[in-house]
Amino acid sequence: MVALLTDGAGLARALEAPLHSRRVTRLLRQLRLWPHLVLVDFGPPGRLARRLRPFGLAVIPPQALAGWLGGQASGPALQGDLRLWAAACCLGADPLDAASA
Repeated sequence: MVALLTDGAGLARALEAPLHSRRVTRLLRQLRLWPHLVLVDFGPPGRLARRLRPFGLAVIPPQALAGWLGGQASGPALQGDLRLWAAACCLGADPLDAASA
């Protein structure tokens, strides 16, 4: 299990820098293949998750790390139609706020 602790600021700068963006993009795509990897977001809520969504990397808040390390889900389990609706909301191009969902 690997948990990378970050606020995402350096990663954002590297992705925007012309000299580094291709190499960082390639690295993030390779990290997607790691089966037990999570990025723990210490920055503003949601910013890192939005930035890494195209790469398919798991991002969790710091308070969810203990549960992730223990093999527990980071939130309550969704069941039935609510689970389907949550999955559909996650597939959109833009993040949804509670009012839009």
